[in-house]
Amino acid sequence: MGVAEPRLQAMNKPTLRVCYRNFWPEFDPERMPQDHFFEFALSRQFDVLRVDDRPDVVIYSVFGAPPRRDEFTGKPLLVAYSGEPVDAGGTPDLRFGFDPRPQPDYVRLPLWALYLIWDETGTPYRIADRPDLGQGSHARGGADVTLVAGATHPLRTSIVGARAGSMARQVRFCNFTYRHAVQSRIDFFTRLSRYRRVDSTGSLLNNTGYRMASKVHELGAYRYTIAFENTIQPGYVTEKLLEPLASGSVPIYLGARDACSDFNPDAFIHALDFDGPDHLIAHIRALDLDDARYQTMLSAPVFRTLPDYPAMVCDGIVSRLGK
Repeated sequence: MGVAEPRLQAMNKPTLRVCYRNFWPEFDPERMPQDHFFEFALSRQFDVLRVDDRPDVVIYSVFGAPPRRDEFTGKPLLVAYSGEPVDAGGTPDLRFGFDPRPQPDYVRLPLWALYLIWDETGTPYRIADRPDLGQGSHARGGADVTLVAGATHPLRTSIVGARAGSMARQVRFCNFTYRHAVQSRIDFFTRLSRYRRVDSTGSLLNNTGYRMASKVHELGAYRYTIAFENTIQPGYVTEKLLEPLASGSVPIYLGARDACSDFNPDAFIHALDFDGPDHLIAHIRALDLDDARYQTMLSAPVFRTLPDYPAMVCDGIVSRLGK
């Protein structure tokens, strides 16, 4: 990765040289909101320059061996980030991760927070003039879909917060879009399909012949979305819950209890609230027959409160620079 000019420049801000290591495949801060998150957060106080050499800050994740400070010229601040259910390892000066551990030099930063578009003054992802870029979580490159401009993107924080789900848009019952064959997902898909057809639009159990291009733009056509995490661990809440909430579909969620503090529990169905899948499906059937009750859930705000995660990240890094 070569040197890139700062994306967000302002007068009288000092330059901060940032190096990334060991992020997910196809990581590209010029393309996706989740990849640009750290630069956007730091741009509140700095002109951020992406570099490979002489960094002030090295931000690394879990997809490789943890970097050592002596690999770099100078003494950069080492910042570890994990959105996965494993630690990033190493001996960083500061860690960001999903779990709610009460430790010094650790800040909770759930993965879903990186998928939001926090910039309300103008998107740094060039959505308006490059409709193939910055379309939010898991948009397939080259997909033949009509995508919206940045100002009305469903992952923009003000739009997610307002949430305007519409039953009139919902022409299908339930969606299931996955690649990984997690048994809890397969079992629930099979059980719910006995009540009504569930459309699978991913590679796993596909029964439509269609591959969904962008969840946040397409899930609004479904009353419900099966949103099961890969694993259940304290604090592990990902974009799987955010995507249907942002699109205007009611998630059927299986994951950490922390989801009920990250998001408004009145806006989704948490599988752990029920004594097994049969009771959960009975609840869905009753809700499916009660439009007034369903509309109340569909209209519930996505968040009760939304922490300023970019500020938390920026303040955490700034407070440790120069120590």
